[in-house]
Amino acid sequence: MAAYRIFASPEPQNWLKQWRAVFITRKAILPSVKKKSRHLHTNILQKASNEQTCSLDHGRISDNKPIPCRYHEKLRNEIIAIHKRMKPSWRNASTDKWLDSFDVAKLFMQSAGYEDKRSFDEIDFNGLAAFIYNCGEFTSTVETLSDEAR
Repeated sequence: MAAYRIFASPEPQNWLKQWRAVFITRKAILPSVKKKSRHLHTNILQKASNEQTCSLDHGRISDNKPIPCRYHEKLRNEIIAIHKRMKPSWRNASTDKWLDSFDVAKLFMQSAGYEDKRSFDEIDFNGLAAFIYNCGEFTSTVETLSDEAR
């Protein structure tokens, strides 16, 4: 009964409406984000297709530290080139996981809160919006809307 009284006032009702709107928006954009992530991943892998595939973890990655593997170095350089701010969140996914489109997508999300996530279904709206905003594969209209929503 006490919980009902709390949610009966206007301010909590507005918070609930906002949460619902974010939840519905996240659910609506999720299929498009997944599709774009797969497309992005295919394009990035294509850039390194002339190198021998590698599934090793090369440790801590940075923007300019050499990687002992040409395959992952090409992938890293392509990810940097596509990233709008040219500052991927390297700690979100180690190089041994870059063969998965979701783990590459995590490199376009903020570094806090996403490194332990294993699929888009575990990502909140803010993570999806960050991916859209930071990934240079989306149109400027979509990026602007994503930034405004965040």
